Amino acid sequence: MDALSLIYNTRGKIYSNQEKWQDAEVAFGKCVAITKTVDDKSLFYMKRLVNLAEVQEKRNRLQACLRTANQAHALSESTIKTVPHVFIIKECLQCMCRVYRKLDKQDKLIETLKEMELECIRLRNVYDELENQTKQKLILN
Repeated sequence: MDALSLIYNTRGKIYSNQEKWQDAEVAFGKCVAITKTVDDKSLFYMKRLVNLAEVQEKRNRLQACLRTANQAHALSESTIKTVPHVFIIKECLQCMCRVYRKLDKQDKLIETLKEMELECIRLRNVYDELENQTKQKLILN
């Protein structure tokens, strides 16, 4: 099953690079549906949702984009627990900010920008900790 979702994910990326947004949205949609049956709490599922949201944004399907991005954002906590150093949450929030700006929803834009700032601080702390651990290993060896 996951091999099939990877095929659709790759197709979606190819279509996106070619700016064939409708085909990309269909491919990413199929990828998301398949991935959800395999594991709906994984980093891969979140990444695929963000891919779909970004294509929906390109097609100016802004409400669909927000629904998809919010679905992805709901996975933030589980993603942080499993892989705290990834940037997918920031990418999701950036997508949401662009859409809120297009929709002129200033209150939601400001709220999401604040959340993105907190995510950037969290990431900086994660990377500072990883750097400290690396330095400690070098000192001990």
